[in-house]
Amino acid sequence: MMVLLPSRAPFVPTRTEVMHEIVSLIGTLPKGSVFYDLGCGDARMLIEIAKQNPQAKFVGIEFQFIPYFIARYRTRGTSIQIRHGMFETHSLADATHVYTYLYPQVMDALLAKVEKELKPGASVYSLDFVFSKRKEDREVALSTGDPKKLGRKLYVYTF
Repeated sequence: MMVLLPSRAPFVPTRTEVMHEIVSLIGTLPKGSVFYDLGCGDARMLIEIAKQNPQAKFVGIEFQFIPYFIARYRTRGTSIQIRHGMFETHSLADATHVYTYLYPQVMDALLAKVEKELKPGASVYSLDFVFSKRKEDREVALSTGDPKKLGRKLYVYTF
């Protein structure tokens, strides 16, 4: 399902089966980890990964009002923080892990920010889209990926 909203990228939720596989691939986060979801939509990824990693901190950033309010509602009573705005205006300096499902032109805009702000050893996980000016450290073909749909590959970068 794609919800068209006026922005640089529409709200396209990660399919449930793909999300579960990604959460499994990311695995257990070390104590003290800070996991960001840029363009977190309705917070489904944050909620799922937080279930298996209660020792970590979770932050979602969403620009669109409707998904932002849905994310705030869905994460009420949890320790997940949902911030409104464009990720460019939020510091990622404390992030140890970053998840994205952003269009290619947005990925390229993000690259300079993560190179500048992320600490050495931080990981970026990108569903389907790569940084055009940086080679991924690992490419994972998702077994739950449908060849006719998005959600087929996870690209992993270490900074």
